[in-house]
Amino acid sequence: MQALLDLPPENLLREMRVATADGKIYGGAEAIVYLARQIWWAWPLFAAAKLPGVPRILDAGYSWFADHRTCASGFCSISRKSSRHDVLRDPKGEHR
Repeated sequence: MQALLDLPPENLLREMRVATADGKIYGGAEAIVYLARQIWWAWPLFAAAKLPGVPRILDAGYSWFADHRTCASGFCSISRKSSRHDVLRDPKGEHR
């Protein structure tokens, strides 16, 4: 999959990617909109994404969600960006 997407390993899990049969690759919010077009009950999202300004809002929302996701088990191999809350933790992950 890495060769198809032509991405460095550290970027493979950054956002969802959709590869189409005709060779197009969509990522992030654009991938969600593409999938919404393929599912009959999701057409309102696809239609809304065609309105001016909505793609930027969807991109911002997707980026926020991706930056704040966690794994259900509490452990995740995806390193998150450091946040202002990380300043309050010592190297063992305990609050100071």
